[in-house]
Amino acid sequence: MKRWVVSLIAILAVAAAALMVPIAMVGAEPPATVYFPQTGHNVGAPFLNYWRAHGGLAVYGYPLTEAMQEVSPYDNKTYTVQYFERARLEAHPENKAPYDVLLGQLGRSAAARIVGNKAFDPMAQPATVDDTHAYFPESKHTLSGDFLQYWQNNGGLMQFGYPISEPFLEQSATDGKIYTVQYFERNRFEAHPENKAPYNVLLGQLGRDLVTQKRISIAPAPRANNAPDYADNLFFTPTPTATNTPTPAPATATPVPQASNPRPDLGAYYIEVNLTQQHLWAYQDGQVVFDIITSTGKPGFDTPTGDFYVNQMLETQDMTGGHAGDDNYYYTPDVPWIMYFDWNGDAIHGNYWIGDDNFGTPHSHGCVGVPVWAAKWLYNWGFIGLPVWIHY
Repeated sequence: MKRWVVSLIAILAVAAAALMVPIAMVGAEPPATVYFPQTGHNVGAPFLNYWRAHGGLAVYGYPLTEAMQEVSPYDNKTYTVQYFERARLEAHPENKAPYDVLLGQLGRSAAARIVGNKAFDPMAQPATVDDTHAYFPESKHTLSGDFLQYWQNNGGLMQFGYPISEPFLEQSATDGKIYTVQYFERNRFEAHPENKAPYNVLLGQLGRDLVTQKRISIAPAPRANNAPDYADNLFFTPTPTATNTPTPAPATATPVPQASNPRPDLGAYYIEVNLTQQHLWAYQDGQVVFDIITSTGKPGFDTPTGDFYVNQMLETQDMTGGHAGDDNYYYTPDVPWIMYFDWNGDAIHGNYWIGDDNFGTPHSHGCVGVPVWAAKWLYNWGFIGLPVWIHY
């Protein structure tokens, strides 16, 4: 299965593997609301799931306010919003999930206060446009170097929107230092060459800047309904065992194929997919903690090979491809537990339509399909920025 058209509506970016704590209680239900003692605020529905699925602390930072009502400066409608250090999340119950939460355009709001800076002037398309230099006719601005790599690896258009300036020097309101920055519709990138990648580019704290400008109170709030302090391990699914796997026995290969040698260059957490063996392995600290049989791209719709990174995670989405009336047209509703790993619509996801007996044979339009229960495990274990290694 493959999604051909990638939505332009917001989603994002990279979560540091160091934040992952691989501990969970078998059968424990994750909390609906959590508390952040660092800032004294609660996060619950619908923002908690969105915050976790699209980067969490590494991308959005801590909550600065409780959920509150606010009038949008763009359509004058009132929405439920919550401010975080680097973003404002807006609830849009009029939209079908996953678009019932959207990111506020804080980059555009911040840029509106900058007057006379030529970095915001429209640019003509440069002579060189390649893998290291991009041009966006929609906003008439370019993107290159470390900023382009960060934009591509951490959510791209769906997370940050289009660039609305060229890079320029700006003094930070946070620490008073001068950094090379570039503005996007929903955020501002800062170059930090003193840091090793991937922390050589950081997001601006536009949420904090905006609450200061608007004089919104960030005073701590009472803990809601005995909400626990936030910890990643509250949400992790345990590795399947004989006591918690589905009944009947889940789809698997017999015998289980041999995984490749570990690749420490990919980090502590990554996924390996072998297209020849039609099998997937999840690695954690050099050890295989989970493996499952797959169904990947059929001839003519081959699953891409190489090193990729999860750039978007959705609990469910309708998928379609091709043109109505064509032999290769399809429409599949409610595809579950999706982790997109490239910008062509290829993903690891649950496959409920081919039946367990058909796993182990390529059936998809380029995606890596696994049984639904396995996709849910991978989704809960994974994170934005998780490396995915695919090979024959």
